[in-house]
Amino acid sequence: MNKHASKMCKVIFSLGLFGCLMPGSALGSTNPGLTKYVPADVFLCVQEKANPERQFVEDYWKDVYDAFKATGLTEELMSFVGGFLSDGQGEQVDRLKEKMTLLIDGVDWKSLATKETLFAERFGKPMINGSSINMGPPDMVWLLRGDANGAEKNFQGLSAIFHAAAEEINGAAGQKVVAVIKPDGFGDNVLTLAPSMMPLEQAPASLSLAYRNDTIIIAMGSNMLKETLDLVQGRSTAKSLADSPRFKTAFIGLPAAEDGQTFFDMQAMLKPIQQLATAAIASSGGGASQGPTNKAASALNAEALKAYNQKDNAKALTLIKQAHEADPDSGLVMYNLACFSAITGDNDEALTWLTKAVDSGFHNPKQIARDDDLKALRDDARFKSALAKAKIATKGDGGDPAKMAIVNRIFDTVGIMDYSVSVAFTEGRATHSACKMALVKDAKNNAFYPVIASSKPLKQYSRHLPKETESFSVSSSIDLVELYHFITDSVKLLGPDGAAGLEHWAMLQEQNGFNLERDLLSLFEGEFISVSIPSDMGMTSVTMIKVANEESAREKLTMALNHMSAAMQQAATQQPMMAMFALRTSESTDERLPGFQSVSMGTTSMQLGVVDGYLMMGTSADAIALCRDTAAGKHPNVTKNKRIMETASIPQGSFTGVEFTDKRGTGKKLAGVISGISMGGSMAMMAIPDPQQQKILVKVLGMIAKLAPVAQKINFYESSSSYTTFDGLVWATHEVTNYVEKEHRASTN
Repeated sequence: MNKHASKMCKVIFSLGLFGCLMPGSALGSTNPGLTKYVPADVFLCVQEKANPERQFVEDYWKDVYDAFKATGLTEELMSFVGGFLSDGQGEQVDRLKEKMTLLIDGVDWKSLATKETLFAERFGKPMINGSSINMGPPDMVWLLRGDANGAEKNFQGLSAIFHAAAEEINGAAGQKVVAVIKPDGFGDNVLTLAPSMMPLEQAPASLSLAYRNDTIIIAMGSNMLKETLDLVQGRSTAKSLADSPRFKTAFIGLPAAEDGQTFFDMQAMLKPIQQLATAAIASSGGGASQGPTNKAASALNAEALKAYNQKDNAKALTLIKQAHEADPDSGLVMYNLACFSAITGDNDEALTWLTKAVDSGFHNPKQIARDDDLKALRDDARFKSALAKAKIATKGDGGDPAKMAIVNRIFDTVGIMDYSVSVAFTEGRATHSACKMALVKDAKNNAFYPVIASSKPLKQYSRHLPKETESFSVSSSIDLVELYHFITDSVKLLGPDGAAGLEHWAMLQEQNGFNLERDLLSLFEGEFISVSIPSDMGMTSVTMIKVANEESAREKLTMALNHMSAAMQQAATQQPMMAMFALRTSESTDERLPGFQSVSMGTTSMQLGVVDGYLMMGTSADAIALCRDTAAGKHPNVTKNKRIMETASIPQGSFTGVEFTDKRGTGKKLAGVISGISMGGSMAMMAIPDPQQQKILVKVLGMIAKLAPVAQKINFYESSSSYTTFDGLVWATHEVTNYVEKEHRASTN
């Protein structure tokens, strides 16, 4: 059961991407799987497929699950929580627990998703109706393909869970607030959990369950359910994601997705959000306007937008015409008449309405220019004329354009990303991930491009890494100077307030004799190196940051250390406890590190210095000296490390990042963290005078301690590594995770 539950958890976890974040042709063109049942306008699609080659990973995690189950923590936690409940509450919890157990047993979880799982999500177009602006919850769909013989049984089992949920919700509310219904027009084997006070099409949210053949479908939003079912049953005229040219193109050049794939379309996600933000600012007098609309026309306009979001364009056009009859002077209604005419193919009519909309007060040039519904009109002289009029009218508006300028800056910055895709596959005892993150075609004209793309590509990763290296990372980071310029330019968009803020910032820097750009940011060139090296005293680490000017960097480092030391001494005079954190510096006495400083704070110490073109920081002089000897050719580098060279993913040419992490002992480290928490909790208990609170803490710490042997079961990792390249528009990353042979697991900890 955990194998498939794990898959479902990963799919559901993909919701965190929006907070709301992945053969030589696209998988969609060779083996689309469930993507052929997903509408083409989703911005996120996460697909996982059963692959016998990956079974060993599932087996490893099954061992972890079995170890957790053996601890009895679930029952212990329920008992612990039950101790805080009254007799009546305890009985209620026991009743719910028994009911849940029966419901869960009614589903054959093993057969639910044995073949494939998929999660997809999209936003609907915002409902802009005069000053009323909103966007409902996103549409989501989960597709679970398993055993065809068990799909019907699982549908019945999940249906029972839906009915039980409605029963419990209504019982808690004391009235019927939700109902499980069989929606009209969706066919058999479909049910929906929705508010009982309104028609389904008006419900702000609904959860539906259906099954077709071997696939269980769970959907949020009736529109998503209908479109998915139409695609599954082959009765849709709309394109699926698998048939989308954009989707197919995104995966070109990536290996076959044997284990799964992820597609994230930044542009599809941003479009409705930007429309919402633009309309909100326009309605608040932010330099653009929609024009007034009377109440009757507003109601019809809202109905037309609902039909539009439900892909019923003919109905939307009929309703918006009725709205125009109710208010012939509404610029907003005329604008929607232009949009609905354009998407139904009547471009001449659309251009006529667009011109009238602008003349009647629809002064929102950003929305006009970016609305995809009007894409077919953009090359027409009448479109350009209407857009120009809207721009002129907006400039003459009495509102503050700064809000719109900042919003556009934010969306332009985030919108520099076009899409991100990844595929996963397994080879032997290693799992692989190949990813692409593409920028939009005109990204080089974006103000944010120099920040993320101006660093020079790296050509050498092994120069400073000694043969003894255990883990390392070499990368080129963002350009700090360009980032600073981007921030200051963005502040200028605030108008007089922004200019005053920058002037005050310049004055503060002058008063303190410190210029952030000149004295700090310009010192660093972007290359960053970190390396971990085993030693007799444990693991040592060295960090290196490439500097533009050694002499200046050395001077600024000394000044910074002196300033920090003086500031902490001053703080200690006012708060004696701060003395334990006093910063102590002295010239290094190690002859291998001339010009280095020995810096200590409390029990932590390190060596700092600027040499060989880098700011170097290390936890030991031996480690820094070893890295310097390696760079000078006096010591063999990491390319002589057989283990790393045989398992690492290493670039063959220039790159922007490469890293290798030794993951042996992962379980032992996790168990150590858990033990540390238990020990820290035991020490903290000494400061708790209340015996009852001490008793509770002892119980909690005891339960936490039981997780240590579970953590130690995570001893199957060998290493992980990746490298990234950048061609000016696309970052490409290859990542590999290596696992130990089962018989060698004990030795890894």
